[in-house]
Amino acid sequence: MNSFLSIDVYAVTTSTDSIPNNQTSFQDSDTSIENSVPENLVNSMPVFEETKGAYIVDGLNGQILYTHEADQLVEVGSFSQLLLLYLIYQAIDRGQLASAQEVWISDEAYALSQDYDLPNVPLRQDLSYSLKDLIEAVSLNASRGAALALAEELTGSEAKTLKLMEEQLNEWGEEDFALINVTGVSDRYQVGDSESINQGHTNQMTAQTVATIAYHLVNEYPDYLKSSQIYQKLFQEGTSDAFEMTNPNLLIENSDSLYAMKNVDGLSASKTEEDGYNLIATTEKDGLRLIVVLLGVGENEKLYQFSKELIERAQNIYRIETVIKENSLATHLDSIKVENGKANTLKLMYGSNLKLVVPIIDTAPRLVYQFTANQSVNDYQVKAPVKAGTVVGQMQVDIADYRLPILRSGRGNYVSVKVVEDIEEANALEKTWRSIQNTGDNAWNAVRKFFTDLFN
Repeated sequence: MNSFLSIDVYAVTTSTDSIPNNQTSFQDSDTSIENSVPENLVNSMPVFEETKGAYIVDGLNGQILYTHEADQLVEVGSFSQLLLLYLIYQAIDRGQLASAQEVWISDEAYALSQDYDLPNVPLRQDLSYSLKDLIEAVSLNASRGAALALAEELTGSEAKTLKLMEEQLNEWGEEDFALINVTGVSDRYQVGDSESINQGHTNQMTAQTVATIAYHLVNEYPDYLKSSQIYQKLFQEGTSDAFEMTNPNLLIENSDSLYAMKNVDGLSASKTEEDGYNLIATTEKDGLRLIVVLLGVGENEKLYQFSKELIERAQNIYRIETVIKENSLATHLDSIKVENGKANTLKLMYGSNLKLVVPIIDTAPRLVYQFTANQSVNDYQVKAPVKAGTVVGQMQVDIADYRLPILRSGRGNYVSVKVVEDIEEANALEKTWRSIQNTGDNAWNAVRKFFTDLFN
């Protein structure tokens, strides 16, 4: 049984045309709400001073559950490959690339792939590779040569893909980053020079930016997790080029590591000379998908110790609850009238399910509903005819005492409100009779107001 209690309903008739479907900024939705995790929830989470950045976000709506030094730039190395993979999946989704298409290896990608001091799979130039195999090499093994091959296949050059990556981050509202390349190698790296691997600088991001990338990758392209949860696999299995790939993320359930954790199915781990060890982990338990980012930890053992503690604590603090069911009647807003229609008011329902992350300790949280109407709704009135399925606005739902901030580009706590059934335009006789009724009602209201004002 749903234990939620509705307490407040706000009716707002501003336009939602500027709010993309399923994408909203928490700050923009209600400027009176502080954009931070409630203090009592923050105090329930551990703080690791030995880290340079930490972040937890839910993988569905983008609700922010925990932050620590989230706006500090940290060297993240190969984590930039996750953004590259997002763009590759996006191109496949748009029909610009195909997972089965053949990819030929350039001189640069070939040379990089032969460096076994880096995470790599050896590539050849006398045969082609499927896009799918290269994606798996990057997803599972963070292969530098395969990443460069994917970048070149996407746009024709690493430079163009790097620009595309920067544009995507800007589109999500992320501005604090410094991308040097798509592979995550240092800016002083020279192919074949093992000493240069740990010299210079690598790509930099904040914990928030890393969490944003991981959120969109997992949320929009969950097939990625099929590769990221594999611990070991042979690249080009069954051929003379078979090469063992090993996942750098020892937290995944399928690893044979002491750090393995139940239900962890991604994402990646990296290390840089300047800032140390980094981890992005994602896990799903009882429907709650957590994305946990930890950056700049000095020791590998502490990286996994801290990560496990954050995951376990978050799972013990939060749960996910369905607060609105798809096609249920929208009763949390005032009636919308129909001008010149066969029916006087719209019958409305919600266009999809809405789930929110809530604290486990709050067994009956209070909900706040805020409706924002489309421009077609003028002073809570629409003109007939109206088609079933017409979206008239969006309903935002918050937990009154635990309003969690949301990633700038997160799906958000919105659900569409749409018309249940067709309403035809009234005929001439019906319009005339309704006009007479309205005239009478207006006259009576005027008389009532006169005497009310007179005796008051």
